[in-house]
Amino acid sequence: MEEQASRILKRCRGLPLAISTIGGLLANRPKTSIEWMKMHEHLGAELESDLRNITKVIVSSYDGLPYHLKSIFIYLSIFLENQEIRCTHLLRRWMAEGYIAKNRDMPVEEVGERFYNELINRSMIQPSKKKIIPGVRVARCMIHSMVRQIILSKAVEENQLFLIEKQCNEVPQSKIRHLVVSKWKGREEKLENINLSYIRSLTIFGECPVSLISPKMRLLRVLDLEDTINMRNEDLRHIGELPHLSYLSLRGTEISKLPSSLQKLCYLETLDIEDTKVTKLPHGIFKLEKLRYLLAGVNFSKDLLQKLVQPEMNNKNTNLLGNMAPFLCCNRMDYCNISNMDQLSVRAPEGIEKLRDLHMFGAFNVGQGNGVGGRLGKLTNLQRLGVTVIATVKMLGTKLQQGQVDILGNLRSLAALWLWERSYTGESLCFSAGKFPKLKFLDIDWLENIETMEFKDGAMPELERLWLNNCKALSDNGEGLSGVPYLPNLNELLVKKCGEKEKLMEILQWQVSEHRRRPKFLIGKSILPTASKPSTSASVVQ
Repeated sequence: MEEQASRILKRCRGLPLAISTIGGLLANRPKTSIEWMKMHEHLGAELESDLRNITKVIVSSYDGLPYHLKSIFIYLSIFLENQEIRCTHLLRRWMAEGYIAKNRDMPVEEVGERFYNELINRSMIQPSKKKIIPGVRVARCMIHSMVRQIILSKAVEENQLFLIEKQCNEVPQSKIRHLVVSKWKGREEKLENINLSYIRSLTIFGECPVSLISPKMRLLRVLDLEDTINMRNEDLRHIGELPHLSYLSLRGTEISKLPSSLQKLCYLETLDIEDTKVTKLPHGIFKLEKLRYLLAGVNFSKDLLQKLVQPEMNNKNTNLLGNMAPFLCCNRMDYCNISNMDQLSVRAPEGIEKLRDLHMFGAFNVGQGNGVGGRLGKLTNLQRLGVTVIATVKMLGTKLQQGQVDILGNLRSLAALWLWERSYTGESLCFSAGKFPKLKFLDIDWLENIETMEFKDGAMPELERLWLNNCKALSDNGEGLSGVPYLPNLNELLVKKCGEKEKLMEILQWQVSEHRRRPKFLIGKSILPTASKPSTSASVVQ
């Protein structure tokens, strides 16, 4: 019986609603292996004859959703069949549409993510198997084609959505809220007859119709042009005349310049210009005080996030990381991605520190001497930062893992690195040979979980100063901090507020005494004298 049940489940292709329908069919049959085998053999015919039952189950499941989930679920009818939908893409659109109410005790992003997880747990949407990455939330989802057809018909029936496709002949006469243009084939006469004044979202898949973005869309909140073909700069000339626009995505388009009228969008929360040709933001961008997500430059996470969970990178990719100017993206919440094309970022504009509500900011070039990098500390709500750097990197709350530190070590021009509180999650930290070739200063502070730290022979050949502060979990033996003799240019070793480490201190004291450069060994402000080779019983270093 179990074997037959397993085969039947496979035929349901992961659709829980189909499983429920098949369960209803099996309930009326004898519970024998032979009977279930016959059911499996004739399942196609049974499903066809009972297709209405599956539809009823889906409709019933939709009707049974709580009110707060119904609107955001039917909103999924906007996306194409079999399309992988990014969680962040969906959440930001929900926020812009006002579907996620602000909660006094919880950030709106967390509320939205709870709704998203509820739909997954109810099997109304499915995690994308192609994008499952260990340790990362369900980053992408899909909606079953049968489910989409049902909610699409509901959305059209309720005048919520109108879908323009290449075979479309009719034009809606009613007030529609969401307009989707798919596989456009230059039929501008149809668009001229559509009443655009009530549209709240415009989504385009494929080619963008000429001059579709119009001042007539006075109520537009979402303008989603991601991966649109043949987008031109002049197509955005009316963008400043959309006063309620909250979400603007130009990701993956050929746009190279944003109009200065962008600064008029006082309700804009998301500006996504990743993977475009835009290298400079318009003057006055700092006036967008409600901006929460400012995404620019090249999105390396498409490839790198997958690479970060693989055992090792191939030689081609390693060379790419090592030989080009560095790109760094740090995330307090999830991960840190690194690549190396800093020419594919945008210059951080003057006044960017006035965007106090920014939650996500990157990728921006702060190495042009304009002083912007030093003012980022005023962005107190920032959770994810992506910048291109020339010499220094400071990590705080990034929760890196060993593999990500190894990739960080490929930044050839990196001269100073700060690893501060919650920047690293492991108990052991190892710096491998060939990594951090130009690093001169390393400051490790408040990594409370670190028990062992090791420098391999050939790591950090130019390191001059090594500071350890508040790392109280360090082992009180040679493994607590090993490999100091492998740092040929070390001038200063500082160990401060790491607790009483009698054996470790004696070992380090002897190692620096034997070091060819005789570096200073400091505990706080005290410089320790030279020492003889440590014995098995060590004395306390004051």
